[in-house]
Amino acid sequence: MRKDIKTAGKNTRFQKGNKAASGKRGRKHLKTILRELVEIQLSRKSPLTNKIEKKTISEHIACSMVSLAIKGNYRMMKEFFDRYYGVIDKNINIAGKMEMPKLSITDFQKCYDDYEKEKNK
Repeated sequence: MRKDIKTAGKNTRFQKGNKAASGKRGRKHLKTILRELVEIQLSRKSPLTNKIEKKTISEHIACSMVSLAIKGNYRMMKEFFDRYYGVIDKNINIAGKMEMPKLSITDFQKCYDDYEKEKNK
């Protein structure tokens, strides 16, 4: 390897104010870029009204989602309701004391006999 390649830029590398070494400073985050993109106005045919309307990209996406949900697309229905009403919590918390009725052997035998009678009808 050449010696001049090893020493090239050694005096200017990592100096204060060197923008080339500063990394991502000045660059936009992906979320910022996407936010700017979805706010662009477009004239496009709306799937809901079948007319050309000027809306933002996010509004066109929302209209398409609602249109697909109306046509019966289950995934879009679920997405719409989850976004509009919120996701349903699958964990159900029951507060309070739950008491089981106490059955004697004779009560249990009577219930079982009634069950057998209904079953054999």
